[in-house]
Parts: sequence; C-alpha cells; structure tokens
Amino acid sequence: MVSGRSALTGLLVWLCAVAVAPVAWAQDDPATAGATTSGSAKTWSGDAPTIEQYLRTAEIADLRDISTGVTASQRAELAPGGRVDAFA
Repeated sequence: MVSGRSALTGLLVWLCAVAVAPVAWAQDDPATAGATTSGSAKTWSGDAPTIEQYLRTAEIADLRDISTGVTASQRAELAPGGRVDAFA
C-alpha cells in the first residue's frame, strides 16, 4: 500500500511532467525551428527621441475619425516607408 504523502508526491511529479512535455515538444517542432524571438515587442525601446522626431515631421497620408470613445479621436495613417505606419 502506498502512503498518502508518496501518492501526492507521485501525482505532483506526473502533473509537472505533463505540463512541461508540450513545451519540450514545441522546441523540436520544425514549423517553429527558424523562428527567432526578440526580448521585447517594443521596437521603439531605446530609440524614442528618433521616433518622436519622425512623428513630428512625417507626411500624413490619411486621417480618419475613430468611432469609439468620447474625445473625437482620429487615426493618422502615415506615408509608406517610415518607422511608424499609423498613430492615434
């Protein structure tokens, strides 16, 4: 007969193995083999002054009203080829 403590320990070990297995399999997945990840999605990080200057001088290609909110916000689409596509 298995004691309650060792049964609980065995269950916890099994749960950890089941939780970690999909992560290990995903690392071997050929579909994601060439994918690289950066440390952050904030592409502007560390370069805010340059991007702020670009936003001040960029050509606005289209200006549209945003239908949500109460402040009559607008979305500016910028000319293609810059560091920022749009801002609101």
